[in-house]
Amino acid sequence: MRVALIFAVCAGLGVAQRTPAPPPKADARIEGTVLASAGKVPLRRARVTINPLDPGRTPISAETDEKGRFEIREIVPGRYTVTATRDGYLDTSIALRNGYRMPAAFLINSRDNLTGLDFHMQAWSVITGKVKFDDGEPAPGIRVEVYREFHQRGRRLYRAVTTVQTNDRGEYRAYNLAPGDYFVAGVYERASDQPKLDNEGRPLPPTGFTTTFYPNTSKLAEALPVHVATGQEVGGVEIFLRSVRKVRVTGVVTSGISGAKLTTATILMQRIDAHNSGALPLPVRATFDKDAGFEIRDVAPGNYMVFAQGTESSKTMTTQMPLTVNDDTAG
Repeated sequence: MRVALIFAVCAGLGVAQRTPAPPPKADARIEGTVLASAGKVPLRRARVTINPLDPGRTPISAETDEKGRFEIREIVPGRYTVTATRDGYLDTSIALRNGYRMPAAFLINSRDNLTGLDFHMQAWSVITGKVKFDDGEPAPGIRVEVYREFHQRGRRLYRAVTTVQTNDRGEYRAYNLAPGDYFVAGVYERASDQPKLDNEGRPLPPTGFTTTFYPNTSKLAEALPVHVATGQEVGGVEIFLRSVRKVRVTGVVTSGISGAKLTTATILMQRIDAHNSGALPLPVRATFDKDAGFEIRDVAPGNYMVFAQGTESSKTMTTQMPLTVNDDTAG
């Protein structure tokens, strides 16, 4: 009994000593101005958001007034990043204070009053045009992808920066673009389940519309870039979808360890540009037959790099090879 009593008293004392610390007060604030880079014109309805880096906290936003001014109050101390957004302008995380650039992540202490933050926003660029079929009729509901070139480990690669869709007139408008060079493509994905037949009922080689790059080519190597300056709208970028003969790509994947045919390999394809040093991923689906041969259907003319990856004896094997599909390649 005495032991139990002493244990209970000690436990009670232990609990009493664990007093939780009071939560930090939300007593900091920041304020500043959002301006258009061109002419330093104040921007109304811009949104400035501080994003907490500490877990469990939510972003806080404020909208600018007619003089481009914003104020964010009742900020909990901690580490934050800040961004400014507005329709018609590129998002920016660059804030100036007293002429000096703020760090990407900064500390806000209790009772801090950060004033004089300035954002200079750059107007976005726009590319507009039409997508038509090869007979000149408008192509509604077509996905238009806009790519930008970048470099990674000495390789030239392409990334889709925006995707839009044509309206009922075949028109598209790609906006929110930074100044630079872009490649534009109309992506046609409607396939027919049944092949066309000749007069004697024999299947004809498969044909159909394919992804077409500006100005009028199915080959990335022949695509031309569209240049846009800051805030510029470039119109008249028309794409005529090309109807091409599509082919089947067949082959086998052989193990470099045992020489056996692999039926579980992953096969990927990339379009190659004119320098044979840049690539754009191509969505393909390879199927394997009972003899371990693979087949990729509906491949359009162009230059490609084919990749294969497989495993054997817990070892990963990879290989690649260039592939050229001509307009007259037999399917």
